[in-house]
Amino acid sequence: MDGTPGTAGADGETLAGPLAVEACSGEGLGGADGAGANGGSAGGPSADAGSGGAGGQPGQPGLVKISFAGAQTLTFPPQPTAHQTDGGPFPIEFAATSNAGLPVSYTSLSPDICTVAGNIVTPLAAGTCTVAADQPGGIVAGVTFPAASQVVQRITITAAQTPSVSGVKAVPALGTWGIGLLMALFGVVAYRRRSE
Repeated sequence: MDGTPGTAGADGETLAGPLAVEACSGEGLGGADGAGANGGSAGGPSADAGSGGAGGQPGQPGLVKISFAGAQTLTFPPQPTAHQTDGGPFPIEFAATSNAGLPVSYTSLSPDICTVAGNIVTPLAAGTCTVAADQPGGIVAGVTFPAASQVVQRITITAAQTPSVSGVKAVPALGTWGIGLLMALFGVVAYRRRSE
């Protein structure tokens, strides 16, 4: 049987989806056959047994099944932090949630930039890592929730930075005069050694 739109609940809260009502199979019980007795009068003929009344008719189908189908939505907050390709795997900072309380799974929509396993993102290259949150549906407290619409968030992956060495000064290059003086100094040292 097709569902009809939900109506206000007992506490005045509107139901969150279609309402399905269907009769379940099964029949009610009929009444039991009875035995009757015809009584005699005092001083008269003896009493003889008579026939009783017939049992009741079978009842109508006994149960009605009511089920609700709830709408499901996902909330996936923006991911605030940029990560570097050399920073290694990192967890999704703000998890996606389902209004039904069902578990959410993640996949990468940009596998050349990042991969996702569970809630851990592994950066592969610089660019925009697009992560999708999905929930395939399920049953919570007797309410059936269909699959939620996919929600995506983007995480910026930056290239690894070349480390800078601070506190180290470059060695100055020797000009023509510096090389000439250095050669003259080596010449004097060599001459002294020979003369000794």
